[in-house]
Amino acid sequence: MKEGLWNFICGYANMSLSGQHTERFIRICCARGICLHSVKCREDVIEFCVDHRYTSQIDEIAEKCGLDILACRVHGTPVLRRRVLSSLGLLLGMLMALVVFFFGTSFITDVVIVGNVDISQADLLEFLESQGITVGTVKYGLKDERISNALVISDPRVAWAEFDVSGTVATLTVSEANYIHGRPDDRVADVVAARDGYIIGITCLSGDAKVSAGEAVYAGQLLVSHYVSDMEQSMVNAKAVVVAIVWDTYSQTATPDTPEEEVWEMLRRRVQVDMEGMNYSIISSQVNKGTDFNEYTIVVESTTNIAETKYIGDSCSYDGNGENTD
Repeated sequence: MKEGLWNFICGYANMSLSGQHTERFIRICCARGICLHSVKCREDVIEFCVDHRYTSQIDEIAEKCGLDILACRVHGTPVLRRRVLSSLGLLLGMLMALVVFFFGTSFITDVVIVGNVDISQADLLEFLESQGITVGTVKYGLKDERISNALVISDPRVAWAEFDVSGTVATLTVSEANYIHGRPDDRVADVVAARDGYIIGITCLSGDAKVSAGEAVYAGQLLVSHYVSDMEQSMVNAKAVVVAIVWDTYSQTATPDTPEEEVWEMLRRRVQVDMEGMNYSIISSQVNKGTDFNEYTIVVESTTNIAETKYIGDSCSYDGNGENTD
């Protein structure tokens, strides 16, 4: 088995010769140190295996002995090496094509603005540029929802926005406050708080605002009512941008022998990933030490839009103040 493996590594040839002087052929091979393996003789035909490096000498000896070469097949790694080298150009070409395709589709090649009426395209492109999005930007890692959220917070003229990257084209779709369209606005809805927070600014686009800047609100609290009471009482689809300061708590447990700085660094990395693209600050950090585990806590303060649309069912009833009584 070892001999067969070695022959395969070195390369060998299966040869068949025919003629009347096969014994003379074998004696000359032995005299020249050419080792023949698996020799089989029948009538005037001799079959054997030989190191592929000796095939040219075998041809010479066979010609001297008047033998005809019936077959010569080379096997082993030399053959494989030649086949690989012959197709290496094709493999390199395919590899280069894949590399060019990957890098060619990794960058934004066009930025499209959709839905703007009064807001100029230049203003929206400038906003995207402030977020690091231009032609040539690497598309991987872009936070679509946070980019849309940042636009709604920064520009009160925008009631709703959606950012999306498809292929190599980045598309920003906006719906202006004066031209609400492109979303399910035909149903009656309230605006409620998506989470606890402290309001620092509110832009009511439609409906009756129930809160104002400087108020603390809790998750689910009514911010803008769908019910508007004026000369004619009506129910509308309330819309608003409510910018508030919010707080998030990050915790991590670790054994007492874990270095504290290592745990704090782990928590800070989590905050950086979650708050990427947002303005935030760490306002407190503390550690509660225990016998088996220590608990590390960081409180992060950030600014975001907490407005959440809550649609009202057709079967709901309302009191005199426009509040849902169901």
